[in-house]
Amino acid sequence: MNITTLQSCDVTNKRVLVRADLNVPLNNGAICDDFRLKAFLPTLQQLVKKQPDSIIIATHIGKPDPACPDQALSTKILIPWFVQHGITITHCTLEDIATPKQPKTVILLENLRFYPGEKSHDLAFAKQLASCADVYVNEAFATMHRNDTSITLTAQQFSPAHRCIGPLVEKEIHELDLLRNTPEPPLGIVLGGAKLDDKIPLLAHFIQHPDPARRAHIVAVGGLPALAFLKAQGHCIGATQISPTTLENARNILKLADANGTYICLPLDFCTIFDGQPLGCETYATMLERLTYQHLCVDIGRHTRTWFRDRLRACNTIFMNGTMGIFEYPAYQEGTKSVFNSILDDYDREKNPRTIIIGGGDTVAAATACGLQNEFSFVSTGGGATLAYLGSSAPENDLPGLKALLK
Repeated sequence: MNITTLQSCDVTNKRVLVRADLNVPLNNGAICDDFRLKAFLPTLQQLVKKQPDSIIIATHIGKPDPACPDQALSTKILIPWFVQHGITITHCTLEDIATPKQPKTVILLENLRFYPGEKSHDLAFAKQLASCADVYVNEAFATMHRNDTSITLTAQQFSPAHRCIGPLVEKEIHELDLLRNTPEPPLGIVLGGAKLDDKIPLLAHFIQHPDPARRAHIVAVGGLPALAFLKAQGHCIGATQISPTTLENARNILKLADANGTYICLPLDFCTIFDGQPLGCETYATMLERLTYQHLCVDIGRHTRTWFRDRLRACNTIFMNGTMGIFEYPAYQEGTKSVFNSILDDYDREKNPRTIIIGGGDTVAAATACGLQNEFSFVSTGGGATLAYLGSSAPENDLPGLKALLK
């Protein structure tokens, strides 16, 4: 990929603008999961050692309304975390960035989405951001699939020699390229979560790849995507509603899988509650054929967990995106935990070097909640960006953030 890396970019005594992805989940003003902060910290430490004049970190948090910014989403909330990890950091608005700062300063800009120009592809805003620095570093893989001003237009204000990717993005590209181009067969894919439509390009890529060795041997599906496939097969799926577009996508993938020899492995049973009961209450075990419109499926059932485990056991490469149930409720976490344990069963980096990659914010948060975040071969910081990268035949052209960095 014809993109400069930070390793080959001279930043000594220069002002460096780093577009990071520090969009951490918050609860009542507290950071719930610092995975993205921990992933970014080595890059920041590496930059400090390179002796730039200053490091300016730009990120967004949440989805504030620029017309009325929610100060609970101010990037100020990140400063104590950096201080705890040995980084002295100064908070600054974009309007004040032109004020001279002491050399060798690390600056954290205010939430980019407080500014209307960030989401409106605003050239003036891009130039304002770019004027802060001499070098641009994109270390925000999770936003590479977006056309946000700080991701695309801002990068293009710098010459190819002065715009680059950081080591985190470089690692993402390396690991995902191995999965996309040279997976050790058989390849297994585990999908869940709340959406099927954004996973369609990934499924199409791995199901109909011209090289049979790179095709998915099995796709195990839980969550709402599983219900879409089951409805497409004519099953009753309970109270859940599936849009006509999603249903058509499911039908097309089933046909594609049948034509290319990929097995779509779907649930046999579910943990259910009766429609109208509040989420979080006790579940009932319900076999697929016994579902009625009064059931709401909230997790995969006991038989499905065994079913998935036995089918995935033969895979040498596994990619997982999405949870098997409504994981934010403790009562509906067992399916996801079971799948994690199944794909990690007999996994040993030395003796049995199976490749296991997980990606997506909810998936990583679930792995962290289970204490398993360090057990996988690779944990991608991206959600939609990971899916877009894996589903593309030319990511450097299809992901706006990468295209903007090309030489």
